[in-house]
Amino acid sequence: MTKKRILPIVRLLLVIAAPFLWYWLFGWGTVHIIDFSAQEVEYVQISCSHYPERGAIYDPGEIQALIDEANAMQNKGTSLKLLLHGIGMGGSILYDCDFYLVDGTEFLLTYFSSKFDEPVSNRELSYWYRDSPTGKHIVGPMCRGSLEVYFRLFEKYNHRPAPGAEQDAR
Repeated sequence: MTKKRILPIVRLLLVIAAPFLWYWLFGWGTVHIIDFSAQEVEYVQISCSHYPERGAIYDPGEIQALIDEANAMQNKGTSLKLLLHGIGMGGSILYDCDFYLVDGTEFLLTYFSSKFDEPVSNRELSYWYRDSPTGKHIVGPMCRGSLEVYFRLFEKYNHRPAPGAEQDAR
């Protein structure tokens, strides 16, 4: 093949690949993490890596608020950006929401953050989850969204403010 034939093919491939590369690096849309409703959940345990206590939530309205908050997170693409910038080196906090469903299965969701200067209403996070039927451990893309419901329920059921909420309290 000559250069005149290869160049248009390369351009076409770049035009096709560009949206996928953009989505992978920077994301768009919501991540929609949880695909069940509060009616399918017996209870949720909520905890944080900096405190040994685990609060239990049984109220369907509060459980649905946690689900809605998780599903409203905006996709921000790969965490490769954090590695390239050297961010994420220590000082991070894990926020756990462990859903125990009425059918006996578990859905364990963990948010990870090292950005404490951001308000809880708009925080950049990594997340991963594991569900008991498959045992798969899924690492999601970076996301941005509110953890206000999580922080409010953590304080209510663990009787203390969640670590990382201090910025909003000022």
